[in-house]
Amino acid sequence: MRLWTLLVAAGVLTAPGLAAVPLCAGDIEIADAHIMRVEKNGVLVMTDGRALKLEGIRLPAGPGDHGPQALADKAFAEMVALAKGAELDARAVWPKEDRYDRVRGQMFTRDGTWIQLDLVSKGLARVELSPDRGECNRELYAAEAEALYERLEREVIPEFYTRNEKGIATAWVNRMRESMSRLAPQFAADRT
Repeated sequence: MRLWTLLVAAGVLTAPGLAAVPLCAGDIEIADAHIMRVEKNGVLVMTDGRALKLEGIRLPAGPGDHGPQALADKAFAEMVALAKGAELDARAVWPKEDRYDRVRGQMFTRDGTWIQLDLVSKGLARVELSPDRGECNRELYAAEAEALYERLEREVIPEFYTRNEKGIATAWVNRMRESMSRLAPQFAADRT
């Protein structure tokens, strides 16, 4: 039993069910942070009133960033499911706080789930690095690329190549119409 504990502590093995914490995440800034509230902008508020900012990602804001509200709602629901009422470890590198005194870091649940990576992998968040931060950029960008290729493979490409008896890709056309109806009002050729 002692050998197992030493190997886990040394990082040679990980405990069953726990993912290894990447070195890029930094040291634990706040251990066992109990989350009482999740805000729409991705800030986690602890029971003691301190706030944690998910570093390295941006959650969708629906119409606020010209995207569908359903995606923003799904991302927020996933954040709440992962974090609210949970105890998290906040890992941070310098600078550890933003101008609002929120701890900026990578968040991990007790079972080893890396919240930022989980959201990006599911296509529910985008990688967004601050100019003064770059930790875990390789891991986050790789997960974002994998999620994008997975969605293309699973949804977009089949819609393009699935044609009706007239040779029209109806699902693709519907997707383009929806996209144009949502985005076209943002742009105009009118120069008056």
